[in-house]
Amino acid sequence: MNNDAAAIAALFTRDAVFVTPEGPITGPASPSEMAHRPVQWWHPKDRITKLDGPVQLIGTAGNELWATGEWSETGQGKNGEPLPINNHWLCINVRGGDDWKIRLDAWNTTPDTVIRVHQSFAPQPAATPSSNASPS
Repeated sequence: MNNDAAAIAALFTRDAVFVTPEGPITGPASPSEMAHRPVQWWHPKDRITKLDGPVQLIGTAGNELWATGEWSETGQGKNGEPLPINNHWLCINVRGGDDWKIRLDAWNTTPDTVIRVHQSFAPQPAATPSSNASPS
């Protein structure tokens, strides 16, 4: 909530994979890169994350789990206007000592979110002169 990219990156394992609508971000730098991208220009606030159902254990060791849900937040559009978005997510977490870290984080973008973001950030067409304008 404080747009702290380092704190966000600390939630992930060093080998985390972050799957975005634009493609995966992988490798040792993925948590840091994932965290810094939106914070630099998006300035998210009012984030709400919901869990779809119970968390599911993977395997028998009890040290991996997966969960799905929805999230929404308000970012900053091209001209500083509030831009609400909503998405669905999937996460695989692993236990390391007393902590749980995200190994895989995947999310999609809902159609209404794509439209809102495109309307804010897409290049605007150049103004066209009216048909009755006279040349200078």
